[in-house]
Amino acid sequence: MREDVLTAVNQLRAEGRAEGRARGMRRVLLYQLHEGFGPLTPEVEERVASASEAELVAWSSRVLRAETLSDVFGDRARVTAADALRAEGRAEGLVEGRRRALVVLLHGGFGSLPAEIERRVASASESELVAWTGRALRGKTLDDLFAD
Repeated sequence: MREDVLTAVNQLRAEGRAEGRARGMRRVLLYQLHEGFGPLTPEVEERVASASEAELVAWSSRVLRAETLSDVFGDRARVTAADALRAEGRAEGLVEGRRRALVVLLHGGFGSLPAEIERRVASASESELVAWTGRALRGKTLDDLFAD
């Protein structure tokens, strides 16, 4: 019986050491990720928190030479696709913001706008919006603004 108790105690100690080792690896990896890539999302923190020891070892090795979080986690295609969608959304948001800013400037300077001007602004490219916004600050008429 005493041998059974010693075996159980040794097993519990081994489990405790493994848990402590994994906790330490998680802390170090989170620190390295934060230092290398800035503030981490809750998803990244959860991924590290639920990782196996083998994953932690692999990620800790990759983080030293990684350029992106995708490089660390080894799921480049999935993260890259998500990154591309985010970038696309940011670009669309930027163009929409430029469009709204131009409309505000035009309304402030010229009052209500003709339907044709509203349509042109709604379908304009980013470069057209930038050019028109610059002209809106100097133009005296809508014709000056939209002269091509």
